[in-house]
Amino acid sequence: MTITSSVRTAPANRHHQNALEQKARLEAELAEQDGRTTVSALFDTDGNLVAAKLVNTRHGVSWAILASDDPTSEAVDWFNPSRARDLTTRNANNAKNGYYIGRVAAPAKVILDGEGPGLYAAVVRADGGFSRDVTVLNARP
Repeated sequence: MTITSSVRTAPANRHHQNALEQKARLEAELAEQDGRTTVSALFDTDGNLVAAKLVNTRHGVSWAILASDDPTSEAVDWFNPSRARDLTTRNANNAKNGYYIGRVAAPAKVILDGEGPGLYAAVVRADGGFSRDVTVLNARP
């Protein structure tokens, strides 16, 4: 007796197909931007890039000041940015703590995240959260 089995692959569901199409669109847009995306970065008040990355904590998002330029290095300090609504006040409050939150163009990649109906494509940093291989867009208020 011979047993034969056939394996049928299920067609990609609508959510999966939409996410793949979204991923392809984002990858094309990212390629037009030389593989970089605009993200926040932490600077000291002299405009020098600080080895730091944003981290979700139980108290909200904070900056982890890193022991080295390696984004996997331990946090040696923490900076909680001002939540003032007024930009001038927010920048002044952050400066009192020695920091300014500026913008950089950092290496990026497109990922798929979530599952089922919640599957989506997103642009994320490709450097683990910190790199000096960035283009500084603004480092001072």
